[in-house]
Amino acid sequence: MNTIDNKKLLQALALFSFAYKGNTDNLDFEGTDAGIEIENLAFTVAEDMNFDIEAHMSYLSRATVLERCRLMIEQLVKLLNSEVESKEPLYIAIIDCPEFNTPEYLFNQEERLEELNIELWTDSNVSMLEEEHSPKVKGLELFDGLIANEHQSFSVFRVK
Repeated sequence: MNTIDNKKLLQALALFSFAYKGNTDNLDFEGTDAGIEIENLAFTVAEDMNFDIEAHMSYLSRATVLERCRLMIEQLVKLLNSEVESKEPLYIAIIDCPEFNTPEYLFNQEERLEELNIELWTDSNVSMLEEEHSPKVKGLELFDGLIANEHQSFSVFRVK
């Protein structure tokens, strides 16, 4: 693998996490064109950063959407540097974008991906959230997440 574009890595992690969450909780992203496009865009971003998707193709070709997203999140997290060495949970957060709560936000508007403010969080970042949000985020299971809503201007997903 060549050098990794950290911004693309965070974008791919955010998209796969969003696609995973979107295919749980009866949101059924996979049942819509926009939802399918989120996963496709995630794979495109991963390819753009020179991630070797072919190395995993035999598994990916027969996996469900949740299995594909989970594998890609696990593989992308391995590419993160020092944050991964910690035993502490790791989160990917899309902040200050309450509109990023449906797949339609990026559908046929992939340029919006560049505008997203995506950050990697640890529990210390989560502790700085408002009192009402911190316990919800810290209570997330691996691969679960919270999508932006009228009470919360960020989406966050636990990736490690």
